[in-house]
Amino acid sequence: MCRISKGWLAYLTVKDKKAHLYIKDLHERYGDIVRIGPNELSVIPKDTAATVIGPKGLPRGPYYNSRAHEGGVSLDGIRDPSLHAARRKPWARGMNSTAMKYYEDVIREETTTLLRVLRERKSEKTDISEWMSFLSFDVMGRMSFSSDLGMLKHGRDDHGLLNLIEHAVTDAAWISHIPWIIPLLKYLPSASKSWEDMKVVGATLVKRRVQDGSTHPDLFHYLMDEDGNEPVKPSLEVCAGDGMLAIIAGSDTAATTLSHVCNEALRLYPPVLGALQRRIEPETGGIVIGDHFIPAETQVSLYAYAIHRDPRHFWPIPDQFWPDRWLSQEKYVLPSGDVIPLDQMVNNREVFMPFSTGPMVCAGKNVAMAEMRAVISSIVQQFDMKVEDQCSLSKWEGDIHEVFVTSRGSLPVFLEPRFG
Repeated sequence: MCRISKGWLAYLTVKDKKAHLYIKDLHERYGDIVRIGPNELSVIPKDTAATVIGPKGLPRGPYYNSRAHEGGVSLDGIRDPSLHAARRKPWARGMNSTAMKYYEDVIREETTTLLRVLRERKSEKTDISEWMSFLSFDVMGRMSFSSDLGMLKHGRDDHGLLNLIEHAVTDAAWISHIPWIIPLLKYLPSASKSWEDMKVVGATLVKRRVQDGSTHPDLFHYLMDEDGNEPVKPSLEVCAGDGMLAIIAGSDTAATTLSHVCNEALRLYPPVLGALQRRIEPETGGIVIGDHFIPAETQVSLYAYAIHRDPRHFWPIPDQFWPDRWLSQEKYVLPSGDVIPLDQMVNNREVFMPFSTGPMVCAGKNVAMAEMRAVISSIVQQFDMKVEDQCSLSKWEGDIHEVFVTSRGSLPVFLEPRFG
């Protein structure tokens, strides 16, 4: 099917939103390089990441065309490396150490609100997945537009953002596989409605931010170049698109042990389960990946989900959560009790790429890691947590979907405060 059209992957994306599992299965059955489209390959050989998406890697492929819109294109949709580098400059200022101090204050304040709300719900069955979404949206709303979305305070999504973004990213995910359909979307209102609605939300947030201003330099401050660092100010439409990108990307996602826990979670379920697609330009004449020559004008995709679970990169138990694999020690004790020496461990950190890598690495990586550390450490310190039953945990994993960003289902838990 894949040799004829990528419509098959588009169908799988709409049908069950688990194309990443299909790709992993293809590699397990057919090897390191598999065909996933008429002119596209998915590759997982050793050292592939640097060749494809490293500092001297390939430019993005047409998979990213779905990120474009009439008002411009958000950062993640820019394919030209030089244009991407120029557009990334205000993002870099918006993610520097000075900006991070304010964002970390926002994360602490919103995490405190989360802990208070969860404490009020002690002994009740609580959908912790939903509350994590509320936290992420409240953090990113304040961080991006100085806008208080109030999801934690009200315990609900009064703006309908969760549902809106779910539909928008799902549409973007299937359209990405068949970007030739983009000009036809104007004749398919249902397929483009979610993104039109997203543009309205973005414009509303920008309008409110411009009217109300901000007491702190938020991400919009840097994207809009309010300090006057760029020769030409970007349009409000472009800033709205980039600001909404930050909210969407952040809606998913100190101590050494905590870092290992975060790394292991990101290894198993990276924020982007789908393709990191690149295109081999005509002037290159083609490239060599592993022992294979790949001709020019071929799309090459990396699926972090498949790479992170390849036993040649992470062994033993590559499909299990085992944070100890990130330790540096002489021997390791498996969850089963078996002991293996260091020389039998495989932990290829060079292919660990939950936020991509190279010049197009996720601009918000540091914010995502700061939020993960703050939330995990705070909840573990304050609460004992139990899942409703083992079936709930298995169902939650089964409900993890690949739709541009990683989407997850409900996870009912019981929380008991550790103190008082």
